[in-house]
Amino acid sequence: MKINLDTSAENIWCPGCPNNTILEATKQTITKMVESKKAKQIFLSNGFDFAYADDLGNEIADGFYFTIGWKNLSGKRLLHNMLLFGLAGIPLSITGSSRQGIRICVSLLKEDQLCELNKRVIGLANFLNSLE
Repeated sequence: MKINLDTSAENIWCPGCPNNTILEATKQTITKMVESKKAKQIFLSNGFDFAYADDLGNEIADGFYFTIGWKNLSGKRLLHNMLLFGLAGIPLSITGSSRQGIRICVSLLKEDQLCELNKRVIGLANFLNSLE
C-alpha cells in the first residue's frame, strides 16, 4: 500500500521556494521510515530478534538500519546463511560490538520490494529452524 502524504491544503509557496524541496524531502523520509518499520516487522514475525532492542534505554527509532540476531548464532554464521537467500548486512563483530548479530541497511528498500523481502526472510527462517 502506497503512503499518500499529499494534502488538500493550498500550497501558496512560489515554485522556486526552498520549502518545496524541504517538503518533498520530508515526505520521502517519512515514507522510508514506514518501510523500515515494515522490514523490521518481517524479521521479527519470522523468529529473529533485535541485537539491540533499545538505545540506552530508549526505543529504537525506525530509521534506515537496524540490527537482528538469530538465537545463539554468531553474526558471521548468520550472514553466511543470509547470503544463501540473497540477503546481506554486516556482522556486528566488525563494528566493535560484543553482541552477535547483523546490521541491516534498508535505506534503498522500496515498498514494492517488501513482498520479496518477506519471501526471502521466511525461507531463511525455515532453513535456520531446520538446522536446530
